[in-house]
Amino acid sequence: MDTNIIDYKGKNFQEYEIFRPRGIHLYHLANMNGNRVGIANLEYSKCFDWFFFNRLFIDDDFRGQGFANLILKKVIGKANEHQYKIYNQAVPYDESLNLEQLMTFYKKHGFKTIKENLMIFEPEIKKPNYDLQQSLTLNP
Repeated sequence: MDTNIIDYKGKNFQEYEIFRPRGIHLYHLANMNGNRVGIANLEYSKCFDWFFFNRLFIDDDFRGQGFANLILKKVIGKANEHQYKIYNQAVPYDESLNLEQLMTFYKKHGFKTIKENLMIFEPEIKKPNYDLQQSLTLNP
């Protein structure tokens, strides 16, 4: 388990990354008193070489403060780091957020709708870090 302290809007929070068997990656964010702020769950599919993102939850006391954005950026960072697509089935957890609002939230972060509530995020393609001109120059 990896643990870090992060500063968010002038307050310290603890972030935990937990890696479990079968490619399940959990991300937890808590305040310094140990109260859970939110969680995210990514599951790596080895046979398809992509992540399935099936949970982003923010506790009631912390909603509306930007924590969902913060956590989703961490999830997207993992996809970009590993160059994996993320498939996400957007399902509201309760009546405080409807499907249209949820889909709009994910689209704001680069997800695209495939059909109904199924969405995909495709990472930025990493470009090689070399000078093509220099690599083609022959040394005498």
